[in-house]
Amino acid sequence: MSRFENIGARPRPVLADTPTVQPYRRALELAEAAHRRGRYESALRWYGRALEEDRAAPAPWLGQVQALLDMGQPSEAMVWLEQAGRVIGEGPELSAMRAIASARSGALEDAMAYSDQALRAGRD
Repeated sequence: MSRFENIGARPRPVLADTPTVQPYRRALELAEAAHRRGRYESALRWYGRALEEDRAAPAPWLGQVQALLDMGQPSEAMVWLEQAGRVIGEGPELSAMRAIASARSGALEDAMAYSDQALRAGRD
């Protein structure tokens, strides 16, 4: 191959999987893409990879919980919510997810309490 063969060719676009993209950002992109496609197991693995890169980031925690809820596993989602609360702290997003998980588990009183908590926290 001659070094002159590519002269005048269009430059190749920088893709998200090139080394210039942070591993956290790439893992989160892949997790969200898998999640949108309904590939929840794959999404869980990629959210986990994103958490390995940045445990303090809320997005992979929330994505992990949402994927578990989408898989019909509200009890497992509550376990992850407890862990997330210890790592990233409580906030309106976690309270809202707790409300959803509680409602899907049939704990409607808890769901309403978490929903109210999320609304109060969101106003602050």
